[in-house]
Amino acid sequence: MTSTTATMKEEAEAPQGYKYSWSADAKPELSADEFIAKFKPSVITDDGSKPWIWICGPGYTTPYKEEDASAAILEGVMKLTEAAEQVEAIQHDASIPVRGNKKTGTKSKKEVRDEVQAEARGALRTTAQKHHFTNGKWLSYGNTDNIDGLWAKIARSVASGPLSTSPARLAKVSTAKRGEGADSHVLCLYLPDIFDETAARDVLKILIREHGILPSGAKPDLYTHIGLDSKHKSGIRSTALRDAHDVAKAASSSASRGKAPEPKAENDEDGGDIPKNKAATNDEGPSPPKLKVKAKPRKDDEDDEGPSNPFASDEDEEPSASQKAEAARKAALFKATSNSNAKQTVAISKPKVPKSKIEIAKETATLAKKQSEITKGKERAKTGVKPTARRTEAKADTESEEEAVNPHPPPISSKARGKKRAADVEEDDDDEEEEEDEMVKPKAKARRKK
Repeated sequence: MTSTTATMKEEAEAPQGYKYSWSADAKPELSADEFIAKFKPSVITDDGSKPWIWICGPGYTTPYKEEDASAAILEGVMKLTEAAEQVEAIQHDASIPVRGNKKTGTKSKKEVRDEVQAEARGALRTTAQKHHFTNGKWLSYGNTDNIDGLWAKIARSVASGPLSTSPARLAKVSTAKRGEGADSHVLCLYLPDIFDETAARDVLKILIREHGILPSGAKPDLYTHIGLDSKHKSGIRSTALRDAHDVAKAASSSASRGKAPEPKAENDEDGGDIPKNKAATNDEGPSPPKLKVKAKPRKDDEDDEGPSNPFASDEDEEPSASQKAEAARKAALFKATSNSNAKQTVAISKPKVPKSKIEIAKETATLAKKQSEITKGKERAKTGVKPTARRTEAKADTESEEEAVNPHPPPISSKARGKKRAADVEEDDDDEEEEEDEMVKPKAKARRKK
């Protein structure tokens, strides 16, 4: 029990007369800035006697009694052991399937295990609150390149900055290690009640808004003393506010909206190796997250119905009569334009049926015939042409028209060809007889006159 008590004291506050600690209430020889500049975590090497550098703000007191802490630790160890045994039994229980069935209500191994772990976390919280051992810390991680800048921000804020008036008035940072993990550092910012979500959110707001730091999670000291870390066989989550949902809920102010949560830490300050590149910030620190500006509430809404919607804007106000008339005019104009465009679109969109080659040939032949008749009429008016010649020309025109309409007529049989030739011969004979008659008639008329 003596070693446990000593460990608790070292966890909650610096040992008496410890060289690498600074307290605002102890009238230190060095100012906070001088202390921070002199003892840098990347320079001080832990040889077994100086694992931490401490900063204690004004008005800090130990938040618990040693006997209460001891009782909480003993009870917490028992509950953690019981939970670990239950989780192990679930893994070896063949009656619990690997995959659940919603229809039958059968739960999978993971679902049963999650229930046991959630119940154990609740039991540990109850134990801490019952024994008034609720103190814990926000955890941040860094490496040799950026830990000095990160520590300087937190230390100055605890000594005389925004954190000095917050519930978090104690901070510590690990010194450099030898061998494996020498590039890794962890920074702890302590709160008297880590389960008080309101207080934890207030501190988180200051870290984000004032210093641009988003911690990896919040861990109760009870978890540290009972040996609950990220590698514990029970699989119980080793931090109280670690997941993105919890961090977003804790930082639900306007200052933290829209900022992506930091990936979860795979280790703790008291167990496992810290990833070398696991840094909460750089030397200069990231720029604070951008704040979303809320629209100003309308005064008339506040007077009549209390505070208005914080996301309301001037565009939500009722339009005037002139504005309504103008909107109606524009709507009517738009409707008329749309209908006209629609009709035009329909008319334009009607496809034109292309003409066939035969139709084109017929039209061409008709035009050619009309033009030919006009030309021939003019010539006959000037010179005069015999009827036989006119019939011959008409026949030629008809043949030309037939050829134009059907440039490639189907082949005819030899019998039909012979009949056609005979008909042509008879027609030619008739034409010759008519020509002879026409020549004889003038001579007979001349004889009669004589």
